[in-house]
Amino acid sequence: MTAKNLFTALSMLLLSFSALATPIPSAHIDGFDMIYSGEYFTSKDNLSGTGGDTDPLPFGGDSYSNFTNLFEVGYSIRPGIRFSGGGEFAYANSKAISDDRTNSEFTNLILSAQYYWGTDKLIIVPNFRATIAMNEIDPTEDAVLTSEGSSRYELGSWVRYPIWVLDNFLYVGYIYQEDEKADLLNWALGTKWKFSNFILKGQLNGVSTVVDDGQTDFLAGRRTDFNNLYSAGSLRFNSINPSYIEFETTLEYEMSPTMRFGGGLGHTITGKNYGYGLSILLSFTTEFRTDNQTVDSAYRLDGTGEFKPELENYEEKYFE
Repeated sequence: MTAKNLFTALSMLLLSFSALATPIPSAHIDGFDMIYSGEYFTSKDNLSGTGGDTDPLPFGGDSYSNFTNLFEVGYSIRPGIRFSGGGEFAYANSKAISDDRTNSEFTNLILSAQYYWGTDKLIIVPNFRATIAMNEIDPTEDAVLTSEGSSRYELGSWVRYPIWVLDNFLYVGYIYQEDEKADLLNWALGTKWKFSNFILKGQLNGVSTVVDDGQTDFLAGRRTDFNNLYSAGSLRFNSINPSYIEFETTLEYEMSPTMRFGGGLGHTITGKNYGYGLSILLSFTTEFRTDNQTVDSAYRLDGTGEFKPELENYEEKYFE
């Protein structure tokens, strides 16, 4: 089997995991883009520390759910640089034998930048993303977790290369976390297929620990105990040395060249020290040109504000 056939087969395999797919908003040179991305996560299990096995939420925990909403505004300038800023708002609910907790708050401030470089097919996009925590975790506060509660800084790069009718992409990034939390390797591999006004996408996402967590004991007041007490034991956030692989598949409808909406599903496949559950994905994006030039699809972003390439024509001079 040739490398081309192997990559195509892998791409089709990713699409086959589910029937839906994630939105891929666009950002055009000399213009603004506005992005909304929502994820509703629900879980009754954790991935255990041995890796791959699932365990019910501990100490009578019944379920944990979280609904995170990202709002982001970006601006793209020549010669292929994009800056963006936004925020995340989240609602969480945990249910245990005798407790039913809810919490909603502004969780994170998001700042990011990308630089786009490419040829007629290959596009490489270095990416920096800062997630600044607005609500750090207080071990004395009786509140279910809505987010990681620690600032994170990520440096990585997207690579896109289309084959046949499939637009294939790879991402690798390094995440540094504050509060002595583990440094992580973040990766994604996927493909997109556009037909008529629809875009179908399948993607695998993965995270693994690179530098171990600085807090590995289980004394009272430590992170695991806090999760058990206030978040029904879920390890969706605030876990020690997490790793996981998950898939998502989304379907997006293009109402016009500058407006899209979509939805999809995601699910954890395997890992350890992490929440195991189902995600429902929502997104909407729109764009505004700052001049009267023809809209050009030089590059695209996904619903999290990160780059995911689009298989369309572009002017190579924008990437020089």
